[in-house]
Amino acid sequence: MLIYILLLSIQVPANIVCLIIASYSVASGGRAGIPAGVYLLLAALYWAAVAALGIRCIVRSFHAFARQDSDACFKGMLTLKYGLIPFFLINFISITFLFLTAFVASRGTILFAFPVIVGLIAFGSLCTWLAMLPGAFYGVQTIRMACRMGRIGPKAALLHGILQFIFLLDVLDAVYLSLVTFRAARPVSLAVFGLYPAGFACGILFLLQIA
Repeated sequence: MLIYILLLSIQVPANIVCLIIASYSVASGGRAGIPAGVYLLLAALYWAAVAALGIRCIVRSFHAFARQDSDACFKGMLTLKYGLIPFFLINFISITFLFLTAFVASRGTILFAFPVIVGLIAFGSLCTWLAMLPGAFYGVQTIRMACRMGRIGPKAALLHGILQFIFLLDVLDAVYLSLVTFRAARPVSLAVFGLYPAGFACGILFLLQIA
């Protein structure tokens, strides 16, 4: 589980390093850098490892529920939901930075490639959503355990289950389950909850700066 989080968290920094090396290679006439074939091979191995670890996490979540191990389900949900926050933040900030850089460098003409941009954003969003599935399934198992323990009803369980697969709301739902349903891991859950108003305030300030 921790290796899965680590691999996803280094994705963007690793690609930035590869981009810098490739740029240096072009500037130096191709005498340095990473060959495209090697990069594609490393990328394929990386995503294969991420997929394998993600599937393993999902399978283990079902095993934890089958054992009626509520502690494993709950801790697995929090570990993946909270542990991947840096990954999602790095992804969002990096994509925003690259788009703004391209916009400034092209003097706005990049907007004419709007269909391509939308396609790339959609693809990136899909990959990011797939990355959150292991945590979502641990969340589902936690909700099933809470329902079996009588802490929530079937209708509430259904709502929580849906929220586990929705960006941003999934982490808030994990915070709610932690603070209200299970009443555990309160310090870290409160800290994570505090990120939302802080992030909203930063977003408003950023928009005011570029307006």
